[in-house]
Amino acid sequence: MTVVTFFRKDGAYLGFQAGGHSGHAPRGADIVCAAISAAVGLAECEITDVLKLPAEVVVDDENTEVSVRFQEPCEAAQPVFRALCLYLTRLAGEYPRFLKIMEV
Repeated sequence: MTVVTFFRKDGAYLGFQAGGHSGHAPRGADIVCAAISAAVGLAECEITDVLKLPAEVVVDDENTEVSVRFQEPCEAAQPVFRALCLYLTRLAGEYPRFLKIMEV
């Protein structure tokens, strides 16, 4: 199962961490993992490359984990985090055995 945790402070997003293989299908043929990876990659690209925001990005290929975080809430990144959370929550509704969304 893939778990995506969104970190919040005072109601605003600080970032997210996504990790694990969904297990919907073997690696390379898993549509759930592909959808998650595409959404997470787009969010990271928009935050760091398009908006040029100073987020801490960690990619751990060995453990299949990605995190994008700020020390304090960044107003410019909020729409990106909200959109990612909304999209992944909808996807989790379709594939609840393979994707879990958490907020802390």
